Amino acid sequence: MMSWIIVIMGLLIIIESVLILRLRYKKIGKISIPFNSDYQVNMIYIQCVCVDKKLRFMIDTGCSNSVIKEESLNGLSHKKYRRKLEQYGLMGNTFTGKLRGMKIEIAKHPFELYCWAVGDETNIPIGFDGLLGSDFFNKYGWCIDYKNKCIIIK
Repeated sequence: MMSWIIVIMGLLIIIESVLILRLRYKKIGKISIPFNSDYQVNMIYIQCVCVDKKLRFMIDTGCSNSVIKEESLNGLSHKKYRRKLEQYGLMGNTFTGKLRGMKIEIAKHPFELYCWAVGDETNIPIGFDGLLGSDFFNKYGWCIDYKNKCIIIK
């Protein structure tokens, strides 16, 4: 009789552990965001929304800081910071960026984006509003799944 009680208690503990892990997984969860490819510039990009305005950001893990074109900030709600940063572009040119903060949505998931507003002297291709750099990836734990053409957020 005592052995049955021990077996039943053991099963209840296992079931409870599985339920707790499932709840924890749902809270943490994994988000999958599809991305697009632009073969002309050989880069991947995603669409996002900031206050009803659609933006296209190239994904550039080689760029340490996220940047946005100053002209793309027109009409967007964003916070201005006094901080400035001199950065180097792909062609060795230097440019100064001004720190900006904003809330964006990517695939209906909210994110806070801190990026450097830059002028036309940067090498952001025509048709794109900015670059999401490794700072953004590290902050949110993004992984690129090239095979399934999506970004996994852990």
